Amino acid sequence: MIIGYDAQELVCDNHGTGRHERLLIEAISQHHPHHRYMLYSAKVGKDTTMLTELLSQACVYLKEPHKPPLIKSMWRNGSGIIADTRRHHIGLFHGLNGTLPASIKKTNMCSIVSFYDLAAKYYPNEENTFKRIAKNRRMAASCKKADRILVASECVKHDIEKFYHVDSSKIKVVYPCYSKHYEQAIGNAEQVKTKYDLPRHFLLYTDPFTPRFNLMTVIEAFKQVDDPKLQLVVVGHRTPYYAKVKKWARENGVAHRIFRIPHMHIAHFPTLYQLAEGIIAPAHYEGFSMTMVEAMRMGTPMIASTGSCHNEIGGDAATYFNPNSPQALATAINSVFNDEKLQEKMIATGLQQSTKFSPKLIADTMIEIYKQTLQQ
Repeated sequence: MIIGYDAQELVCDNHGTGRHERLLIEAISQHHPHHRYMLYSAKVGKDTTMLTELLSQACVYLKEPHKPPLIKSMWRNGSGIIADTRRHHIGLFHGLNGTLPASIKKTNMCSIVSFYDLAAKYYPNEENTFKRIAKNRRMAASCKKADRILVASECVKHDIEKFYHVDSSKIKVVYPCYSKHYEQAIGNAEQVKTKYDLPRHFLLYTDPFTPRFNLMTVIEAFKQVDDPKLQLVVVGHRTPYYAKVKKWARENGVAHRIFRIPHMHIAHFPTLYQLAEGIIAPAHYEGFSMTMVEAMRMGTPMIASTGSCHNEIGGDAATYFNPNSPQALATAINSVFNDEKLQEKMIATGLQQSTKFSPKLIADTMIEIYKQTLQQ
């Protein structure tokens, strides 16, 4: 098979969906190297170190426009990318982030489109209005054009059915996979502790600093946590929302319990999970939580909010709380981290649950879907 991908986010986005997409192609190309995988992108970001491992695979090719377009978005969504796929004899095209070329139905290619979440439907202020409207139109059109729709969770499947009125038989849940770096024990704990000057006892928050991911509830809960030595490590650059959270923490006497790491190398995250006593995933909404998957792989107990995808991803490996209740979160923290047997059970259950997101399983699933789509 020769498979083409809309790889704009994969190439340019260091985090979020771009990272999910890179991990997917890395897994597929590693476990099924006898096919060819063409990554189409109208632009390549300045920092391409994140692509080094992926492009080292002999079966993966990065393809920029054959003829440089005046407007790069028009090449991606119009006839430019179609002309290039024909040049490379693509049999199946996979829009990795909710977008297919407008004229793809006029070709002989089969098409698949993937969705990781529909956050903009619930939190429209997170995006520029013009971009949000244009993106929504592209996503709606792509749902109609695609031969098959892949989603990151049952939560996203429900949203696609609700907002775009798609028949459920056309939609299949395929989870993102974790990185192969989470498949082995990590031995650099002391190095990471020293490099980031980490506190001795801490819970971990690695989600973005935006209202949707609900850091404020975590900080409010810490005022009611029993253990005064337990701290909260957060990772990320300052945002207006984080400034608001930190202001509340100062006014309420818990600012000293927040330890922020502005930037952490991605290779150090597995160790960070192992060093943490637990992770907190408090989001009001997300289509998939890689934080929870990575925590389970590293044997880290989890406390997660109810709603959206968390119950599906964590299963019985997590303790859940109402994301609107700091009291409920504080109760969960006090309960879990005063009970070693419960923690051991959560860790064992989490390791088993995490097998649902293994790179080989997801790669095999994707190749089977590609074959079925081409046959149909």
